[in-house]
Amino acid sequence: MVLASVAWGLSLGRPRALSPSEVPIAFWSWRSSAPSAIDLNDASSQTRATSLFLHAGQFDLINERISRIRPVSGPLPSATTLFLVYNATRDLLGRFERLSSADLAAQVARTIEDDLQRADGDGAYVSGVQVDWDIPTRLLPKFGEFLAQLRKRLSPGCKLSITGLPTWMSSPNLLECLSHCDFWVPQFYGDVIPDRIDESRPISSPDKVRRSATTARRLGHPFLAGLAAYEYALHYSANGTLVGVRGDLDPVLLAGSDDLELLDESGLGQADGAAPAEWRFVYRSRHDLILDGTPLRRGEFVVVQRPTASGLRASARAVRECGGGQLLGICLFRLPSRGDTTTLSLGEVACALSDSDQQFSIEAGGQEISPCSNGRSHVALTLKNTGSASSLAGSAGFTGMFRFPSAGLRTITVSDGASVEPVYNDGSGAVPCTETRANAIRVYARLFQPGAVIRVNLELLGPTPSQCSLSFEAHLDDATVARGTRTFSIQQR
Repeated sequence: MVLASVAWGLSLGRPRALSPSEVPIAFWSWRSSAPSAIDLNDASSQTRATSLFLHAGQFDLINERISRIRPVSGPLPSATTLFLVYNATRDLLGRFERLSSADLAAQVARTIEDDLQRADGDGAYVSGVQVDWDIPTRLLPKFGEFLAQLRKRLSPGCKLSITGLPTWMSSPNLLECLSHCDFWVPQFYGDVIPDRIDESRPISSPDKVRRSATTARRLGHPFLAGLAAYEYALHYSANGTLVGVRGDLDPVLLAGSDDLELLDESGLGQADGAAPAEWRFVYRSRHDLILDGTPLRRGEFVVVQRPTASGLRASARAVRECGGGQLLGICLFRLPSRGDTTTLSLGEVACALSDSDQQFSIEAGGQEISPCSNGRSHVALTLKNTGSASSLAGSAGFTGMFRFPSAGLRTITVSDGASVEPVYNDGSGAVPCTETRANAIRVYARLFQPGAVIRVNLELLGPTPSQCSLSFEAHLDDATVARGTRTFSIQQR
């Protein structure tokens, strides 16, 4: 009877696990310009996303006056439910304790009103605003005063929300702040950035997300779970101390740089089975250089931490299982856009949110650009990742070999993010060779995400072949390897 009573009590405290279709999806957009209609339509069609939290600017203290800086450019999106998000500079946060809550709220409210008028002109529907201020936990009572003042100044019907730091969860003052908000978005990621290179801390982990979602549910206030789908790069000095953080450093640039030495490639955390929740890449600078605007001294380090779709899948499942009736949805940081390699692709995000197994699939094709003349022909070959799995962001992520019956090559070009070399393949193996001797080419992609396309243009020393064969090997970010072969026709002009 005692055991039955305990089991009954535990069942009452355990929420019903929600299915993926029951949990609404939203994204944060954190760029200087508003996202394109194409990116929003892609996100909506692939992930069912219905809301966008758009970074609308940052508040700062300029000559002792509170002002908004870095307003978002471009027309505000009209095809989604919009929330305008405002963060604050380090200077303002450092002096927040000494500022008048009423004066601060009045200036913020005036800026919000201006932006609401702008939204009306753009035909955008703004459902509410969000304050994304990283207030120290000890100042939550002061933050509550500011939110109370701001709430009184907002237009009727305008929802107010805040983001929440992981460190706020244990504060008894958090509930007072939440009492002034319609909902909040606790960030289940990024609580600690390692100060030293020998410290390894993931951006997020499914186990930590599970604990945080449980805590948020028990607070009893409606929330969206903030999950991470982004990478960052950490710059460390030669003695291993943190210099800076970047969220926009292209992993393809790092993996393909001869100026950097890859020292370590390892998985962090555990998603499902052997799949890591994140990957950690450690590079060391071979000499002084400027890396996409970041100066590096010889011997300094760049550490890239990159999430996996497996980690996001496990985290989203943890939210659905632990969020309970207070869970309003999942909000992902940040909205993927075409050409952005610093986030998971929409294909990976959609697969993770639907709790589906990843599949690596490619589509190969070829087309004659111009008919054979002077004994030469021009052919364009394409490879597209049509699956939901991505290769690792490294030099050995994806390798493909096109083999064709030809007397050789004259020129080869390949799209950005990939490299190519001519090889001679006698059936037992392939060795690098000159273009004129080649009967195959080997293509390397440093990152091959779902939806990505590799294009190779060839000038052949001979007529256009009717067919081409492809063999490939992909090292995936779930720690598995995919291999396969294809034979495809080349379209003749």
